[in-house]
Amino acid sequence: MITPERSEMLYRELSGLVSRAGLTREETEHLGQMAGVIANSMDPAPSIKAILTAVVAHFKLSEIDIRGTRRDTAVSRARAVAMYLLRQRLHMSYPQIARIFGNRHHTTAIAAVERIGLAVSGEFGDVDVAEIQEKLRSNA
Repeated sequence: MITPERSEMLYRELSGLVSRAGLTREETEHLGQMAGVIANSMDPAPSIKAILTAVVAHFKLSEIDIRGTRRDTAVSRARAVAMYLLRQRLHMSYPQIARIFGNRHHTTAIAAVERIGLAVSGEFGDVDVAEIQEKLRSNA
């Protein structure tokens, strides 16, 4: 979700917007309270380790499997889901994601994230991603 760095950037951006909008002190305080409520309701960002652990547990694989070179369908799908979650939940760059998975080329991460993203946004969603995200929320 929102990393501390992203949160700080959003806070600075919001502060600038508030100062330019010419809001009254009461309106500014109310806006601050609303922002606090929203921030507290957001899922905390899981760690890289938490995402990998949740994915390998869900697919009944080992971390070595998804970080390794195996290309069979089950491992490839689990690896793609992990890449998607790292991108969506931690906003990691594609080269960062590729390095986690055995120094693959960043375009491998791009293709995996796009493939799983299409499945998630499809008519029926993606059950695996939904279940893993629920595990990550409940473990937070």
